[in-house]
Amino acid sequence: MVDLSTDIVIDVMSVEEVFHSENRSYILSNDTIALVDEDIENYLKGTLELSSDGELY
Repeated sequence: MVDLSTDIVIDVMSVEEVFHSENRSYILSNDTIALVDEDIENYLKGTLELSSDGELY
């Protein structure tokens, strides 16, 4: 898990944001999941809803 507020992540490969939550958590095209604090509990419970242009993931 990466804390985006304190950690620096450098990735050479180009990836696109594929799915996102209302709180701005997202899944990248390389299956990397970035969660904001508000979404962690819902992710762990399996209730986090992510969408891409209205399509739920």
